[in-house]
Amino acid sequence: MTFYRDTTDLPAFSEYNMAGRTYRHFKGKPLDAFGHGLSYTTFGYTQKALAYWGDATHAWAVEGGAVSVEMGAASDAIRTSKSIVVKGGGVN
Repeated sequence: MTFYRDTTDLPAFSEYNMAGRTYRHFKGKPLDAFGHGLSYTTFGYTQKALAYWGDATHAWAVEGGAVSVEMGAASDAIRTSKSIVVKGGGVN
């Protein structure tokens, strides 16, 4: 799906030619390039995926607490964020 930056980028409503209508034919700069970071799924992480190796304890552990998860095309283009609480403790 192509998201146009502005309605002036759209072809005339009465024009049925595909030129300028889809990501394959649009020559302008879209709001989001086709397929760049768009996902229609959910993501999940196990506790083990968040673990670090504790040199003092010689074991894997997860530091618990509030974490802000940010999503975007780049670190300077964050589109959304969500705060979650990670349960801390040892990892088996």
